Order: sequence, then structure tokens, then C-alpha cells
Amino acid sequence: AADWSLSCSDPTVPADGTNLVLRAATAFAAAVEARGQPVPRFAFRLEKVTPAGAGLGGGSSDAVATLRLLNAATGSPLDAAALALLAAQLGSDCPLFLHDGPVVMRGRGERIERLMAEPAARLRGQRVLVFKPGFGISTAWAYGRLAAGAPDSYLPEIGRAHV
Repeated sequence: AADWSLSCSDPTVPADGTNLVLRAATAFAAAVEARGQPVPRFAFRLEKVTPAGAGLGGGSSDAVATLRLLNAATGSPLDAAALALLAAQLGSDCPLFLHDGPVVMRGRGERIERLMAEPAARLRGQRVLVFKPGFGISTAWAYGRLAAGAPDSYLPEIGRAHV
């Protein structure tokens, strides 16, 4: 990530190689340059709106926005499948942000299906209240607890022993 730069409106968000924006840029450049096409380096400015540590996928959506931006800026050298593969390598929930509209995620988040029309229509126009307490928790821990408490029928392919 040394040849990219990042600044952020939130001083608590790391602007080094641990940030998903720079990790996405580095992964994108490696994939495209392996095909023989150079990728120009950019200075990114991140305006953080989704609170860090809220479990809402803010960092993951930033990473996917970076992949989309770089793909568009370089003439779209990667197709949707290649972008999805890169996104999945960055984080389990990253591929979600390649889809427009409501979806159902399964597995680690890598299996994504468009929500059926009827349930999607019921969601359209509904308001959602999101509350972020003044502390953060690990997303992996939170989803692990959800999986541990889910009925066995929700986890057919992994089962309780692997959660």
C-alpha cells in the first residue's frame, strides 16, 4: 500500500495498509497488473459516514467502492466474477456490496442471492432505525454469537460443531 495514499475525515480510522480501501487498491492492482495492464496510483480521500465498529459494513462497502472506482477508471479490465473474487478475498461481507437491491447472504457471506420479488416489495419504502451504542464489538464475534444461537435448520452446511 506504500504507492497509494489515503486520508480520512475520521481520525480514528487507520489510513495505513490495514485500511480496506488500500487493501482493495493493492489487490486490484495486483490482479490487473498480472494481466499486463498498468494501474495508476491514486490518493484516496475517505469521508466516513457509517461509524467505524458499528457492524454495518462501512469498511467493506468502502473496499468495494474502491474496486468499482479503480475498475471504471482503468477501462473495466475485470468482469463481475473477477471483482466478486477480489471482494471475497478482502472480507466475507464485501461481495454483498457488489449487488444493488436486497439480497440473502449465506455461508460466510460469499453465497448471495437476490431477494425474491414479493419480500423485496414489502421492504421497499420501509423505514429502519439503526442505533449505534458508544462502544464497538468485533463483527466476527457478533455473527458467531448469532450463528451459535440459530436453529440447526439455519446452519445445515456447517452445523453447530463448526461455529
